[in-house]
Amino acid sequence: MSSEADPDYHGTLFLVIMLISAAAVIANTVVLAAIMRTRRTPDYFFNLSLVVADTIFALLVTIVSAVSFSNGVPAVRSPASCQIVGITLQATASAAVISIALMSFNQWNVICRERLNVTRERVGIYLLLCWIISIVSSLMVYIDGSGYVIEPANLHCHFDYTSRNPVQVAINIYGDLLLIVVPVVVIWAYVSVWSKIKVVDESIRNVMHTHTASIEMSPTSGSKGSLSASADHRHDDAVLKSSNNSADAPGKTSNRSSSGAAGSSARIAGQFDEALRNVAFRGIAISSVFIALWIGVVALSFVQMFTGKKVSWQVDGISTIIAAINTLANPIIFVSVDRRLRRSVRELVGLDKPPALAV
Repeated sequence: MSSEADPDYHGTLFLVIMLISAAAVIANTVVLAAIMRTRRTPDYFFNLSLVVADTIFALLVTIVSAVSFSNGVPAVRSPASCQIVGITLQATASAAVISIALMSFNQWNVICRERLNVTRERVGIYLLLCWIISIVSSLMVYIDGSGYVIEPANLHCHFDYTSRNPVQVAINIYGDLLLIVVPVVVIWAYVSVWSKIKVVDESIRNVMHTHTASIEMSPTSGSKGSLSASADHRHDDAVLKSSNNSADAPGKTSNRSSSGAAGSSARIAGQFDEALRNVAFRGIAISSVFIALWIGVVALSFVQMFTGKKVSWQVDGISTIIAAINTLANPIIFVSVDRRLRRSVRELVGLDKPPALAV
């Protein structure tokens, strides 16, 4: 795997991580375009921030690995390029983690606490702070006059995990806690969301049972209207359209009208329940995959911090490649879970035709 002329050059590693990162750039770019084509609710801007962070991360890794592979020399060997790579990767990784945390907080706040007054302005402030914190944290390594160092596999640069400098140790611990504690808290938030979904699901079933049993009941129930308002924050256009149509329909007292209202309500309930479950599943999937793919990097950083020794380039290379897969996993999860986003992607790549505009 290593070049005889340059023992620090590991061609196979550079090739593998280049292919993974290039695929991640393509996937994230497609998802980014799909998000921009959809009706962008405030919550979608958190998705946008995560996709942008992953795209920048993957693009830089692709460039570095491609230059290294083509020249037969690690591109990060230059002091200037090492610092640029270190700052960019640290800032974008931090922004991705914080974006996931903000996304979960927003959805927990809306679903569990029923705070529906989420505005684009407020989301914009959150994301601005997210990127400011990420950029500042990536520069903290220079507080004591040091900087980023080349990792054993020469794939990238990072904090000096072996340093005994108190500032460097504090920065290393901060970085590791960010990569582990935040996703764990996010999973807890989505477990709470899932529990709330069960309560909502039971409430919907009770409403459906009552609605079906009483043919005289008006189809414009206040509870259903409240649920429909919440659905707007779950990105389900079908729920909103069906709910609005039902809410605007005049009340009927005939058996046929009541039966139709019950059927319509059942469809709304099913779509609403599906939207909530998709929100929870997406959050849990993104956080769980993030932890699974980054746990190796975090574990190795602690090993180097406690032993004061670098790991082998083989171990560093494998853990780095596994972590890089995360930038490819996120867009796959987004498209797999979000029906509207999946439809937009299919239209972008020509698998589906966009709906015809009404004349």
